[in-house]
Amino acid sequence: MEYGKYFVVEMGYIEHVIMFDHLLTHADVAQGWHNVISAGFFQVGAEPTEEDDKDISVGVFGESVTLKLKVRKEKDEKLIKRILRK
Repeated sequence: MEYGKYFVVEMGYIEHVIMFDHLLTHADVAQGWHNVISAGFFQVGAEPTEEDDKDISVGVFGESVTLKLKVRKEKDEKLIKRILRK
């Protein structure tokens, strides 16, 4: 499974996910972003479903030590999945 880091920013009433390489720090990438509401790590894989033989699986975990924010398990997984399916 591939993995990386991410954080979620709130812009108006819409939440956007920013994903990046695990070698960078959350604080460095989030610099200049306002309203960061969650942060952590993600893993991406593929698992078969009835509709598609290669559906995307996403798991989030941990927290950002540099931003002092944790993941919001289901909400963040849904946001990341939405981006990767496009």
